Amino acid sequence: NDFKVKKKDIKIRILTDGKTQKSRGMAFVEVEDPELLYGLLKLHQTFLNGRRINVERSAGGKKNSETRKAKIAQYRKEQDDYFAEVVDNIMKEYKDTGELRDG
Repeated sequence: NDFKVKKKDIKIRILTDGKTQKSRGMAFVEVEDPELLYGLLKLHQTFLNGRRINVERSAGGKKNSETRKAKIAQYRKEQDDYFAEVVDNIMKEYKDTGELRDG
């Protein structure tokens, strides 16, 4: 993951418990640059300080609104499709070089 992030390019909001003010283990990250967005999405299901992290796109709006749910479902599908394509391309490359055979 060789992308450079400048402080002005990213906004991070860490969610905290209202009573204890301790981190809830979640954060919202806002970026404008599509390349940076996809660079961050590549971190999905990787490890940070020994813990697996989830990185997904979110959608604004009320928590249970149908529009928000539909946007999130679409974002997840796009992310799944993207990673499936990446894996397919990697597998094809290994097959093309003979490093991986069917069967």
